[in-house]
Amino acid sequence: MMALGALKALRQEGVSARGEVEVMGYDDISFARLLSFARLLDPPLSTVARPAGEMGAASADLLLRLIAGEKQRKTLVTKPRLVLRSTTLDPKTLNAISS
Repeated sequence: MMALGALKALRQEGVSARGEVEVMGYDDISFARLLSFARLLDPPLSTVARPAGEMGAASADLLLRLIAGEKQRKTLVTKPRLVLRSTTLDPKTLNAISS
């Protein structure tokens, strides 16, 4: 939600989130995805998406094991996914510009 507010503030100040400033969200919240899909969020927000389903399943599994009396500690490492939309430069474009 902070990134959406930043985009709004930038737009009000006449600053381009496509060229002058890069904005990145976190969580790929469904509201931002919906706005991007419906083309109501311009430009569409780049974000880092975390694997919520995988995290939820692992949490439920851990909870069931704890309820069953297992005392093991378990660390789960998940891999976030970079979702490039229009508020950041594509890494290929960035490499071409800096070369």
